[in-house]
Amino acid sequence: MAHGPDRGGGYMEAEKRIEEMSYTWSISRINRLVNITLVQIAKDESLSEKDKQQQTLEVEKAWQRILRG
Repeated sequence: MAHGPDRGGGYMEAEKRIEEMSYTWSISRINRLVNITLVQIAKDESLSEKDKQQQTLEVEKAWQRILRG
């Protein structure tokens, strides 16, 4: 069994696919949480419309920062 950088292209391709799947899974989970949070903000009757807009904007900005890395 090869170790280190001599593992070959197949190993590197498999590793890349795993990283892409992990990234995709993570983004999907975070997106779900963002959507749940936005719905909770929208339904929160204790917040004024201005506060809802501000919190929504903050969540969306945070999500954009995550996506940019």
